[in-house]
Amino acid sequence: MYTWIILQKLENGDVSDRYIRCYYAMINVVSSVGSGDMFPVTDIGRVFFTLLMTVGDVFFALAFGMIASISLRNKESDETEQIISKMLEVNAFLNTNNVTEAQRERVEQYLGFYYI
Repeated sequence: MYTWIILQKLENGDVSDRYIRCYYAMINVVSSVGSGDMFPVTDIGRVFFTLLMTVGDVFFALAFGMIASISLRNKESDETEQIISKMLEVNAFLNTNNVTEAQRERVEQYLGFYYI
């Protein structure tokens, strides 16, 4: 049977070499770096590049997280402004139409539940 162990000539090698190469290959694929023309040939190189790819992925994830957070904050800010605007319109309507205090409280309570 032809396996990656035979391909890498590890059948008589140390078990730690197998684990390091396997872990390197896994991180290489998962991090979307892929296999290219340049690749490490020693275990120390594989460990170094594995750590480097992991750190790169963490920074990439942090950058996307920050962008998502900023986008969400802007959306919440816009929604809050719309709610305040609608509440001011309702308040103006209630003032111009001489609505009783009990009705005003019910409207404010309903809108409070509806918008918040």
